Amino acid sequence: VPYFEDCARRAAVLLARDPATVLVLGCEISLFCAGFVPGAHLLDRIQGAMNPASWAGFTPAADFTTVQRDVVAMARKHFGGSISYASGEWEDIDWSLFDFVGVDLYRSAANAATFDQLVSGYLKHGKPVVITEFGCCTYQGAQDAGGMGWAIVDYAAEPRCLTGEYVRDESVQVSYFTELLDVFEPAGVHGAFWFTFAGYESPYDPDPRLDLDMASYGVVKIHKGGPWEPKQLWHAMARRYDRAAQ
Repeated sequence: VPYFEDCARRAAVLLARDPATVLVLGCEISLFCAGFVPGAHLLDRIQGAMNPASWAGFTPAADFTTVQRDVVAMARKHFGGSISYASGEWEDIDWSLFDFVGVDLYRSAANAATFDQLVSGYLKHGKPVVITEFGCCTYQGAQDAGGMGWAIVDYAAEPRCLTGEYVRDESVQVSYFTELLDVFEPAGVHGAFWFTFAGYESPYDPDPRLDLDMASYGVVKIHKGGPWEPKQLWHAMARRYDRAAQ
């Protein structure tokens, strides 16, 4: 709570310059903060969230909903603008606390058949819906992995490398971006943020086993020790948003 109090005070300074400023009170806190699900580190908690059987004997350090209410109440004392939260699809959020519904929503093989209904479900709260994250990585099959597309990296290897043989394909990102906007726009979604501009920790390499950019959601690829370079998605976004502006 003290951390978000500091955020609210800083956001109030921005709000004074721009009344459209929105304060997003965290992202997937159930995973990025310790104590709500089992695991001392983020990767442990991700595995725990995907395997409820591992929760046996685990007692949360605090009630998630109670903490969120405390955070929002504190933030509103310092920040007079709109407030939202970047929720995970698995989190049960009391959206009456917020001005915008925010969700990190990735289509994958697991939810592709019901993805339209997932989006519609967030609209039922009667508030503007913002997709705070969506995107996919840069290899064939990444569209089916959704938010777990990054998990093809062996982080214990030195140097880091991919866990198997993957085929680099920038067009996968373009298709994913286009298809999801074709869901979001007619549904009436207020806004959507692609994750992410650049995977700075995942540089490109001509060696396919070392090409960590395949596991990046970036709109651009990062060259080792050098500049970034637009991917196909960069240009697809420019065309799409230019068309929307017209």
